[in-house]
Amino acid sequence: MAHADLVHEASDALAPALDDARSRVVRISGQALRDARDEPVRTAIAAAAVGTLVFALWHLLSARRP
Repeated sequence: MAHADLVHEASDALAPALDDARSRVVRISGQALRDARDEPVRTAIAAAAVGTLVFALWHLLSARRP
């Protein structure tokens, strides 16, 4: 089987999963935009909390390197 055939088969096999992931991202981003519009203060607090958590994890992991 040629390399191009394998790539084509892999592409065909992944297409449904990619379409599903794309539709989930669209749905979730729409919900996030509605939440941000309806509750901007809560959204800002949640974003700050997530950012703080990511920074703390990054700082802890980078501090362990020799």
